[in-house]
This record gives sequence, C-alpha cells and structure tokens, in this order.
Amino acid sequence: MAPGGNDLVKYSATAQSSPDHVSVLGLAVNSHAMAVELRFIEEVFRSGYITQVPLAPPCMAGMTNLRGQVIALLDLAKLLMESTSSRRPLPGCDAILLRWQDVRAAILIDSTTGVIQADLDTFHPTAQGARTIFAGHFRLVEGRLDLLDVKKLVEHVRYQAAVGSGLEPR
Repeated sequence: MAPGGNDLVKYSATAQSSPDHVSVLGLAVNSHAMAVELRFIEEVFRSGYITQVPLAPPCMAGMTNLRGQVIALLDLAKLLMESTSSRRPLPGCDAILLRWQDVRAAILIDSTTGVIQADLDTFHPTAQGARTIFAGHFRLVEGRLDLLDVKKLVEHVRYQAAVGSGLEPR
C-alpha cells in the first residue's frame, strides 16, 4: 500500500471526472505512490503464466494470456529504474490493463489504494520537455501522488523496443 494510502479519499469505480476534479486509481510500485486516470483503465487483474520475450526491452516483464488475449506486461519498477533486479515476475502479480488509442498493455503493480477524486487545483504538471512517463503530480495532504501519462508510457516503451531491436525509432 502506498504511503498514506489509507487516508486518501476513496470513491466508487463509477466516479466521473468533472471540470475541477479527475478520477484516478491510486497505486503503489516499490512504495512509490502514483495514479492512473480511470478513463485509460480497462480492468485490474492477476496475471497468469508470464512468458518472457527474447530481446524485449528490460521494462517488459513478458506476455500473459487474459481470457484468450495476449497482453504485454510492463514492469514499472524497472521502467522507473527503481529495480535493477533480474528477478522474473511470478504468475499472480497484480496488474492494471490500460488502453491508449489502439494499444492495450498492462502494468505490474504492488497494490491499489483506491479510486480518488483528485482536485485539479492541486495538480502540478511536469516541466515542458522533461523526459518522464509522468504528466505531473498532485499535492495531497497525505503527500505527493504522481500521475502516470499513459501516452508517454506507450511512446517510451515503443522507443525502447525500437532501440533494442536496432530499428530507427519513429
């Protein structure tokens, strides 16, 4: 559970964003508190068997089968350079299935902290041109909550895959 996770205001999964609030799912990866906007989340699930992919970027934990669909599993801890472990994730890891445009991929997480109706007045965007997968962060009473930018995440993994395969990145 993320630091202060029990103190966060939690709402039902039906919470909707409004002009002054955004609905996010709080999550933790290596005690790093972060969130993803609900509009990008298809579901939270436990991974099945994880198949490693040869020559995949280090942040790609592997592939799993989710009700007949092959889903790429991304290891946020490795992506954030918080883990240099070569340890393979085990089946049964918690994951969040994300969708951005035509891309579906899942991120491995340690835990969720609940749905939060975050006040946009507390949002501080990432500096223009910063190389990060975060759109910015919310300053909450309980502490900082980084907001994952799903578009930047997908672009970053595509770039890593292209560089690792020797292709020219787009």
